[in-house]
Amino acid sequence: MDPRLTAPDRDNPYYTKYSPYWQAGKGMPNCTAYSWGRIAELKQVTSYQDSLDRVHLCRSNARRWWDYTDDGYQRGQDPAPGAVAVFEGIATNAAGKHYGHVMVVEEVSGDTVTLSGSDADVDGSGGRYFYVDKMSMDELRNPTYHGGLLGFIYAYTEVKQSMSEIDAKKLVVCDYAQYLGRMPSQDDISADTRNIVDTGMSTEQYDYSFLVSQEYHDRSGSLAAQDFVTRCYRAFLGRFPESEDALMYYVGRIVDGSARYRDIAWEIYQSEEAKSYRGEA
Repeated sequence: MDPRLTAPDRDNPYYTKYSPYWQAGKGMPNCTAYSWGRIAELKQVTSYQDSLDRVHLCRSNARRWWDYTDDGYQRGQDPAPGAVAVFEGIATNAAGKHYGHVMVVEEVSGDTVTLSGSDADVDGSGGRYFYVDKMSMDELRNPTYHGGLLGFIYAYTEVKQSMSEIDAKKLVVCDYAQYLGRMPSQDDISADTRNIVDTGMSTEQYDYSFLVSQEYHDRSGSLAAQDFVTRCYRAFLGRFPESEDALMYYVGRIVDGSARYRDIAWEIYQSEEAKSYRGEA
C-alpha cells in the first residue's frame, strides 16, 4: 500500500461524504473520522453505501473500537500496514471514562512504526487535522502516548473471521427466499456456502450480490406489477383475480412494455364486470 504521509484534501470523499462520522457532523479533526476514512481510502470504496458495506469498524467513540468484535476483524499486538492502532486514550468524559484514540499504521520498519492520525479538540487547542508520528513499539505502549496501545485491528488486510458453515447456509437459504422468492438448489447452497466461508464474505456483501442480480430486478418489476393489478381488481371489481393466468395476463403486458399501468387500470375499470360492480350496467 502507498503510505499517507500528508494530509488529505478537505473535500476528499473518503474522509467526508463516504464517512458515517462526517455524515453525522463529526468529521475531522477527529481520530475516528480520520481512521474510518483512511481504511475506506485503502479499500477504494466508491460511495457512502459502499463504505458502510466494506468498512465494518465500530461507529462509536475510539475506546469502543477494540471491544467491538462484531466487525469480524482479527486483532493482535503486531503492527501491519493498514492496521488500526487502538489506544486507551487520555481524554475522559463526564463519567471519567476514556474516549480512547485510534490511528492507522502506514509503514513498519523493524521496531519502528509510522502512524497517521487526527486529533479532536478535547482541550481547547482546536485539535490537529492531520499528523504523522514515527514511534517504537515501546513508545506506543507507554501510557504517556495516547494512554498506551491496546493493540491493532487488521481492517485493511481483510483478515476476517469466516462465518460458520451453518450460518452461511442459513444466509443462503434466507436470501434466496427473500430476494428471489424461491428455494436455492442444493448446488447453489453448497457453492454459495463455500464461497462465503472461504472468502470471509459479510452478510451485507452477500445481500448485495442479490440486489445487483438481473433475476432480482426482473422479479422486483413483476412483483410491483402483480401488486398493482391485484389492487385494481379489488378497487374496480371488488375481488381478487380469479386465477394466476388472469393475473399474469395483465402483469405480462406491463413487464414486456406493451401496456402502461394506466392502460391496465383503465381496461379493468371499463370492463363490463366493473360497470356492473359500480351499478352502471
